[in-house]
Amino acid sequence: MLRSVLGLIALFSLGACGDAPFDLDAGASPALGAAYVRQRGCAACHQSGDTSFGELSGQEVPFAGTLVYGSNLTPDVLTGLGNWSDVQIIRAMIAGVDDQLAQLCPPSPHLGDLSELEARSIVDYLRTLPPVYRADVPASLCPPLKPFLPDLSVAGSDDGGTP
Repeated sequence: MLRSVLGLIALFSLGACGDAPFDLDAGASPALGAAYVRQRGCAACHQSGDTSFGELSGQEVPFAGTLVYGSNLTPDVLTGLGNWSDVQIIRAMIAGVDDQLAQLCPPSPHLGDLSELEARSIVDYLRTLPPVYRADVPASLCPPLKPFLPDLSVAGSDDGGTP
């Protein structure tokens, strides 16, 4: 709850910096999505140091110590999100899976705290970016992914044994 309140305060403070204030009751919008993208720092992973390639068009240099590259988030159909549905983009942000439901490489964050308004606004914003074809962004080579194994050692469990 506190994180949501702080996020809203940050968005409204963006309005004080020269951007128009947002009417959150108006629903999702590309302008609101752009503010969320700046707030989340998406460009740190999905923006090349050479901005002539285009906004959020991916990185051709891997993250330090990995072979993982920030992907192209523009609506290019060959190298970006152009063939992804809105639900697939939202699922990638929240659950960390791609359009084929394969797990995204770490260090891709799972943004489980996204509100519906934030998720839909980010998608609306990404759809407004000019499509950028980026064949020079290599495919990521993920480190071995560990399967999720729940912790079954619950203190005080009623399994008939001693705790």
